[in-house]
Amino acid sequence: MRRLCIIFTALGAAAMLAGGGLDRTSAADDPPVVRDIAFPVTEDVYYVDTFGACRDGCSRRHEGQDLIGKRLNHLVAAADGTVSYMRTDSAGTAGNWIKLEGDDGWFYSYMHVNNDAPGTDDGTNPKRWRFAAGIVEGARVTKGQFIGYMGDSGNAEGSVPHLHFEIRTPNNTAVNAYASLQRAEGEPVPKPCGTNTAPTPDPETGSIPGYFALSAGGNVDAVGSADHVGDATIASNDNPAVGLAPTPTGAGYWITTRDGNVERFGDATVAGDATGMRLSTNVVAIAAKPDGRGFWLATEDGGVLPFGTAGTYGDALSRPLSAAITDIAITSTGRGYWLVTDAGAVLAYGDAQHRGDASTVELVSPIVSITPTPSGQGYWLMSRRGGLIAYGDAGTFGTLPMLGLCKPKPAAGLLPSVDGDGYAIVQTDGVAREFGNADTSAAASSGATVDAVPVG
Repeated sequence: MRRLCIIFTALGAAAMLAGGGLDRTSAADDPPVVRDIAFPVTEDVYYVDTFGACRDGCSRRHEGQDLIGKRLNHLVAAADGTVSYMRTDSAGTAGNWIKLEGDDGWFYSYMHVNNDAPGTDDGTNPKRWRFAAGIVEGARVTKGQFIGYMGDSGNAEGSVPHLHFEIRTPNNTAVNAYASLQRAEGEPVPKPCGTNTAPTPDPETGSIPGYFALSAGGNVDAVGSADHVGDATIASNDNPAVGLAPTPTGAGYWITTRDGNVERFGDATVAGDATGMRLSTNVVAIAAKPDGRGFWLATEDGGVLPFGTAGTYGDALSRPLSAAITDIAITSTGRGYWLVTDAGAVLAYGDAQHRGDASTVELVSPIVSITPTPSGQGYWLMSRRGGLIAYGDAGTFGTLPMLGLCKPKPAAGLLPSVDGDGYAIVQTDGVAREFGNADTSAAASSGATVDAVPVG
């Protein structure tokens, strides 16, 4: 398989909406266009439906699908036909690209074809590593024939190697290629299950510079400006990774497993862990001090374990909890924190301000995270279904259930925009659904995501 891959607002209280994923097809109820094509990349790739997504501040819309893979992956002809156009100077928006006209008059475009020598990102545009031998304008191709190499030419330079793949009608109208790609993989063709009622997003470049996505197996995807500096070796099926906390520089992080064993990477300092401690319940989350000199572990029964120079401001071990703790969030000063239960109760310690909670709300699915706003004057609670409850100055820009998808993956993490005017909800399959001005630039690809956090 190639595809590796709730809102309440009111005066500092909250207003609840049913908690699905961002559907970027032109209309949620339009029947999908399905072409009988060969999948255009031989090797494994990662892709999500980005047809119609904003580009250049929404001055234009994405008219293809981005298949993210590795440099020099092999590109093949989607259908029998003829090479109708080629560009070989690696310039412009599309860079090196090739356009095929199928025998039925439909068009298939391949953009950002390779312009680097093997093992480099040098941009020297060697002829040998752009297109297959014999691929020239007017050449005849057959379905599945090797035609070129994946790369990052054009405006993809500095991004990740990927193929921008388009399907166009005989009158040159772009159609969503997602359903055709799914069919080519033997997957069920996606169908809308409801109307997308989420506010129209307005992505801003740089609103989410980068983030880390952690899988249960301890693998880390570093997206955007985030730096990958290692994967956890301490995780296992019996003791999965449950949380990641980045350092302030974004050049390091700590990863904790369910038993409280912590592994550090990059510039993360030695601060200790809960190995050897007799914990009554599992560790569920980790959060770092803003100065990067320590962190806290939170346990299901309300315990808060400080390490390094992290302070002790209280915990919930001595109070009867009606539900398990699921997350911890730190104040901007590092002198306080919030705990949240899966029933939506919020407990504030140190200089953390209680802005409200969902303990009296009848939730559709359990709360899995609490995320402060950039100002620290509010926070979002997120449910497993991807619904949000906003408190304080937290804004509401949409939820997963508002998107009308059939079977959206559960939510694993919330990534606020730098200015708080949007957020991305990262699902357990690594897909980041953008709301408001959020722009994540790319997506995690390891799957089985259990935590997602922005670069410190």
